[in-house]
Amino acid sequence: MKLRLIIIGMFWSNISIGQITFSDILKLEEMTYKEIQATLLKGYSIIDNDKYYYYVPFTKCNNDIKIISDTCEWNCTSPDYLNEVKSKYPITNVVFKTASNKNYESWLIQKSTFAENYKPDTKKATTFIKIEEKRTWDNANCKNEFHETTNIGIKISIQFANLFDWNEFKSAVSNNASFQETWRMSDTEPIEFRYGIRRYKFNNSWKGVFINLHEDYPTYHASITFDSWGVE
Repeated sequence: MKLRLIIIGMFWSNISIGQITFSDILKLEEMTYKEIQATLLKGYSIIDNDKYYYYVPFTKCNNDIKIISDTCEWNCTSPDYLNEVKSKYPITNVVFKTASNKNYESWLIQKSTFAENYKPDTKKATTFIKIEEKRTWDNANCKNEFHETTNIGIKISIQFANLFDWNEFKSAVSNNASFQETWRMSDTEPIEFRYGIRRYKFNNSWKGVFINLHEDYPTYHASITFDSWGVE
């Protein structure tokens, strides 16, 4: 009898680890991209992984003024996307095709996709989980020094194939986050349900966790963005 109980306990433990929950997602909020990757690798198969660096030259706008009188930060830039350089690896000395200016913006975009019960032959899975991060730097200042300008909150997108798993996740979101609005891009698009968890409040806006849910049978979708802005 004791052995049987142990086996049953191990079975249910594995099930709880396998199916991601909204509580699991919130535990990732303070983690870095690499830390989230390492966490998901413990319970899911990684099926895709991309990292790209983009370099976009720009010039100072003709009517630009300094943000603060005692700084040399540019207030306005004009990007030249026709000369954009894309690379799988970081480039120290960027050479653009026709642009010769030394001022540019660099982006680091990372994406990884994980799956539960993934079948390579059909490319189907019970659940797909994708994480994304974008960070940017530029040297838009009179010293041409590079500074990180944007670190967009990590976004986690989940696609469910199992209706029970979806209902459990959706219920947990509604119980732990504040409903914001319903939204639809067009009459042919599914209706999105938007929720938020406020971490900081600034006047009529807030910063925290932003959650989008929508149903597109036979699959169900959730996207969660950390360190994101919302409006009251």
